[in-house]
Amino acid sequence: MTADFASSFEVVDSLGSFPGASKALSPASTARKANSSALTIGKAPVSLFFPLSEGRPLVYYCCRDMDWGQDDRVFRSVLVPIHRAGWPFIAAALAVAILLGLLWEPLFWLGLLAVAFCTYFFRNPPRVTPTRTGLVIAPADGLVQMIEKAVPPPELEMGAEPLTRISIFLNVFNVHINRVPVDGRISALAYRPGKFLNAALDKASVDNERMSLKVTTFDGIDIAFVQIAGLVARRIVCDVSEDQPVRAGQIFGLIRFGSRMDVYLPEGTAPLVSLYQTTIAGETVLADLQSDEPARQGEER
Repeated sequence: MTADFASSFEVVDSLGSFPGASKALSPASTARKANSSALTIGKAPVSLFFPLSEGRPLVYYCCRDMDWGQDDRVFRSVLVPIHRAGWPFIAAALAVAILLGLLWEPLFWLGLLAVAFCTYFFRNPPRVTPTRTGLVIAPADGLVQMIEKAVPPPELEMGAEPLTRISIFLNVFNVHINRVPVDGRISALAYRPGKFLNAALDKASVDNERMSLKVTTFDGIDIAFVQIAGLVARRIVCDVSEDQPVRAGQIFGLIRFGSRMDVYLPEGTAPLVSLYQTTIAGETVLADLQSDEPARQGEER
């Protein structure tokens, strides 16, 4: 790669930093330290830099003075991926629609509504997750229904002292894909059968079927989060295992057809969301473990 070619790019490390990685490569250092090759994804130019000192490839998105094309953005926003757990439901709804159509044609179109709903419910849109150390990211889309002190689930063995709990309620129209709130390691994982009360009720945290998880950050801080089945939900899906390393924003499961997600913050950490605020999984910041900012207040406007 020539120095003139390198100078036309703004280099951004998309995989995070590590010893030896460079956030910005000058033409001289690029020519001296790295080999490169270029490729195109859609209309998005991508360069692969291979630092000779590390032997590990880094992907850099080269954006400056580049025409990404509006059609690529529309394509990604409209044709949203579907979570693999949804395909059996979509296929079953389509089969029922066809059978109903054989009996009476108008029933086929009603069946297609069920297919459309299943497709919509299991959508899995990409999310842009804040990556700064210490941020606690929302694990679910939904409405912040409660912020209060509560004892974490006993199966996580986090003690009997109440911690700040943020409860996010998911209705059937929310994205139901669940994401990990912080970087770290899954240090505890426990399933508990229970009832299927309305997830909006406070006692749902205690009585309903749930999957409790605890992540220990690389700084040794424990964050608990709990998948809670609701009135309509009958299946909790959790795709991580104990001792597994995880990243903030990483997909770890879902709850089918209405549910709730509880997040327990460490002692002394204030919530940065307000009651009845809408959260976006993998994007909304719930708290900052490195900040002394007091709890935020909000009002409907």
